[in-house]
Amino acid sequence: MTKDDAFLETPAVGGNVVINLARAEEPARYWIGKRVGEFLITEMIAHGGMGAVFKAVQRDPERLVALKLMRSGLISHRSRQRFHYESQILGRLEHPNIAQIYGAGEHHDAGESLPFFAMQFITDALPITRFASDHNLPLASRLELFAKVCDAVQHGHQKGIIHRDLKPANILVDSLGEPKVIDFGVAKATDANLMLTLEGDTHQLIGTLQYMSPEQLSAPRHDGLDRDQEIDTRSDVYGLGVVLYELLCGQPPYSVANLSIPEATRIIREQAPPRPSIHRTRLRGDLETIMLKAIEKEPDRRYPSASDLAGDIRRFLNHEPVRARPSSTIYQVRRFARRHRAFVSAAVAGVLVLLLGIIATSW
Repeated sequence: MTKDDAFLETPAVGGNVVINLARAEEPARYWIGKRVGEFLITEMIAHGGMGAVFKAVQRDPERLVALKLMRSGLISHRSRQRFHYESQILGRLEHPNIAQIYGAGEHHDAGESLPFFAMQFITDALPITRFASDHNLPLASRLELFAKVCDAVQHGHQKGIIHRDLKPANILVDSLGEPKVIDFGVAKATDANLMLTLEGDTHQLIGTLQYMSPEQLSAPRHDGLDRDQEIDTRSDVYGLGVVLYELLCGQPPYSVANLSIPEATRIIREQAPPRPSIHRTRLRGDLETIMLKAIEKEPDRRYPSASDLAGDIRRFLNHEPVRARPSSTIYQVRRFARRHRAFVSAAVAGVLVLLLGIIATSW
């Protein structure tokens, strides 16, 4: 396991969260060697403002687990609600490439009830991009690994779960080379039986800015509905596309880490990403088309599902025709005109004046 941003800090991500390091160290000193339910805590994996993730040993059956425990003294109704929501979501998901939940409960300590849940411990876990780099994976191996991630995300979609925060840090690869999707702390349920609206989520940016889809960054609607109601599984397809871009190009399509939220939002919503072949010439052709289709600005132009994206990846690997097609010239011109309306309007006006002048002179 690696640091879980949504749980450990705050689910609304637009910049770095400042953590009081002195207080953040407190869980390690207090919890090591203690039992929480049937789990014996042995060491800390990660910590943050809202809680910590520990390595622990389950008593029966005996196995290593990653134990998430909310932090004492900082539990609000909303954070408790979100915590239970994540454990319910994980309980629905059973896929070899999604970290499995083993149990959940409440631990009573010093008169306080602390929610916790235990999930699969991922041995020697590395983010997917780091794993590919450290092991110098060839292109085909990277694509095969990524296709498994798409299968896991598709399983979540079939269960009515949209992840909303797909990024390399939330896609870990274990010691056997198997990917595991983690951190459903900001997931959205489409199933009515699991739907939950949290106070404070409305109009809030939820996810990690660099990997968020344009529609996740859209302004609040004027009809009283929030942006969250327009987000569907195609937002996860976009997140997968950004991860694929970074996995194959060595960098994400947009570098917005040091920009203000308004400027980063403008770039993600309006600026065309560099063609992958600029970074790696061997990506030119079908693979470049697949990557660009996954990160189209408009949801309707993306792959309709994660399984469709995985299908084209596997067709490429099998030397079969892919279903994605490059954007037409007309569409690209229309996108350019939309991004640069003032310039295009002035240019069109100038051309009209010139034509009228020519016609008048000829007359």
